[in-house]
Amino acid sequence: MARLSAQPGDFFLSCQREARGGALPSAPEGLDQHLHHPAADGAIGKGGIVQEVDLHQYGPPLVQGGEGRERAGLPPAACETVGPGRALGARRGGTELAVRGWFTVRVDLVSGGGLHFAPRPGRIFLVGPSHTFRDLAVAIDLGFARWDLSHLHEFRFPDGRCFGIPDEEAPDVIDYAQVRVASQVKRGEPFTYVFDFGANWEHRCEVLDSNLDPLEVLGDVPGEPTPIWGWGWIPDQYGRRSYDEVD
Repeated sequence: MARLSAQPGDFFLSCQREARGGALPSAPEGLDQHLHHPAADGAIGKGGIVQEVDLHQYGPPLVQGGEGRERAGLPPAACETVGPGRALGARRGGTELAVRGWFTVRVDLVSGGGLHFAPRPGRIFLVGPSHTFRDLAVAIDLGFARWDLSHLHEFRFPDGRCFGIPDEEAPDVIDYAQVRVASQVKRGEPFTYVFDFGANWEHRCEVLDSNLDPLEVLGDVPGEPTPIWGWGWIPDQYGRRSYDEVD
């Protein structure tokens, strides 16, 4: 496994720009109960790995003030500007996309590492009204047993909204650490989470229930999105089956 000794900065962001050009492979419907290797879909190479970095080192929020709104592709009246350390609420088409209170998000692993999964392994997460997309990304990665979290990742919506690590040369990407999940999602509108643009672990995400009481559901009020249910076989992110196995 090649490991690049890189600092958070130009190399990390240039990898993000290069990797974002490819299309996401979609799992075909009606697969039998087995793993399918999509050889006909083209080879999927393994992504380069950089040393783990603190994602908060990338400076101020992307969407903040008029200039930031333009970079995010949102009209001035469509954004709620917030101060440092707080999350951002956004509106689309004048209608607030929000769920009330705590809510659950079902996350199914569709494909990755050159495989399509059927049945799809999954997790259900309890998410709070103040949790950001960055919080949810960390919870998903840990919930799917990933230990190397240094890879690029982002949330993508069918209408073009994209939440991830901000990059001034990719103005379509909104800083996911500054946007509350509850401000952007609603039931019946699935969205996608992609981890590691090389291996391309693609997840289908969907809100199930909202206006929940975490004390009734979990018996606690967690500080971050928390898995409350799960199923299926979770693959190793590098395909390893033993301690001695190498890439």
